[in-house]
Amino acid sequence: MRGKERFSGRIGFVLAALGMAIGAGNIWRFPRIAAQYGSEEHGAGAFIVAWLIFLCLWSIPIMIAEFTLGKVTRHGPIGAFSKLLGKPAAWMGAFMAFTTLMIACYYSVVTGWTLKYFVASLSDFSDLAPPTDPQAISDNYRKALDLFTSFAGTTESLLFHLAMVVIAVLIVWRGIKTGVELLCKILMPTLFLLLMGGVYMIFRSDPGGAALDGLNYLFDPDWNQLREPGIWIDALAQSAWSTGAGWGLILAYGAYTRRDEDAVVNNTTAALGNNFASILVGLFLFPAMFSLLSAANLGDPAIRAALRDNTQAGTGMVFQYVPFIFKNVPEYGSALTITFFAALFIAALSSLIAMYEMGIRVVEDLGASRHTAVIIIALIIAAVGGACALDMRLFISMDWVWGVGLIIGGLAVVWAVQGYGTDRFRRKLINETGADVKLGFGFNWFFLFIVPAQGIALLWWFLHHATTEAWRGSADPWDPFALGSTNAGTCVFWWGAALLVFMLLSPWLGKWSLRKTPEEEDPAEQEGSPS
Repeated sequence: MRGKERFSGRIGFVLAALGMAIGAGNIWRFPRIAAQYGSEEHGAGAFIVAWLIFLCLWSIPIMIAEFTLGKVTRHGPIGAFSKLLGKPAAWMGAFMAFTTLMIACYYSVVTGWTLKYFVASLSDFSDLAPPTDPQAISDNYRKALDLFTSFAGTTESLLFHLAMVVIAVLIVWRGIKTGVELLCKILMPTLFLLLMGGVYMIFRSDPGGAALDGLNYLFDPDWNQLREPGIWIDALAQSAWSTGAGWGLILAYGAYTRRDEDAVVNNTTAALGNNFASILVGLFLFPAMFSLLSAANLGDPAIRAALRDNTQAGTGMVFQYVPFIFKNVPEYGSALTITFFAALFIAALSSLIAMYEMGIRVVEDLGASRHTAVIIIALIIAAVGGACALDMRLFISMDWVWGVGLIIGGLAVVWAVQGYGTDRFRRKLINETGADVKLGFGFNWFFLFIVPAQGIALLWWFLHHATTEAWRGSADPWDPFALGSTNAGTCVFWWGAALLVFMLLSPWLGKWSLRKTPEEEDPAEQEGSPS
């Protein structure tokens, strides 16, 4: 079955890549991070500029190289590193795959949250009243936050997580073309239509023209902010986590494409589409906040303060304001609420499916059938994710350790390119395997200097700040077992343990991941394979 699995063509792959990249990070995290850089006089424009710069400097180069790894080796992360650099290099792909699998466990919980809120939106959050004045806004804010905190970490959260495991299994069980690709061909156009429809309804129903203030807030830059390192770190982190660069996801999808599929155009399209989706979310949320909160007699300074103060419990605007702000829209209130949470659920589901597929590909490479691989990955995500659904301290620790660990995945791609030979990788594996756009010598400089410097700087910044009182959340910044903490010790210990295990097992992992029976071999795969 594995040898026959392929995307039907470029459109199917690009839509699947968009589904992989566009997730909860676009709709939940992006507006929350952007709003932190709004001020009394300016908006989030400086953050937007820095974020777009890192799309070009980090995300697109890594996605191109990562996709190429999958395309030319026809394997998931472990097999790809083994085939490109030799069996002893399998540990790099194993760490990348394990990191993403751990993220999939708690991301399934998040996807369950989005399903819960979509279901609740169908009743228009009946416990929340229209925000007609500042006091009503304050009351609804607390009620919306209580709604979230009373749900997260409970049996109900576990049930929604398990529902997502069932939904995901039903999709990936069908394979690439009739499962993953078909789903993304439906969900991605639907997602963009929902977001554009939401933007249209907000501006059409704007009672006093305040939506334009929200538009200005999104794009108006305070150029002095670009002198601060924090904005660059946040922009790089948002680009890295939102696009999925270095997660092994686009690598796994690349294994299912044609040998002559272009790496540059397809991955640039997916990355740009990812950022466009984030901008659409900003065009939806920020004008809505200004328009509807001003209609409730909240002044401009108070709205800006509310946008900046939206990080409590990590819920952001999505779970603190969206459940009630659209109630002020006479014609479209319920439709806007449903539209938003439908878009959030679609985005989260499509990314979750990509994480499942990466894990399935790894298990298949180790010799299992697809359906056996689906069951194994589903059981892991159900069990570990179930623990995260019931214990928010574990959820926070998992998000911290493995979310930051993704940076190592990006650096592993850099290592693979350098290990193979940067110029050789560019010429032989990218330019000579169906490239519509051929890369020049600048690619070499990116992977020798620019990309690794960004990854190292990002890792250093996170670990350095994780030793401070404001971040670590525990008395000892090096305590590796402090649940709910974002200290340095949890990262160093669990990364070190995983890397040690995978390094010791590397020769065997490399051998097992490259096993194929004769009937699974595709003669077309041999042409142009790395050697």
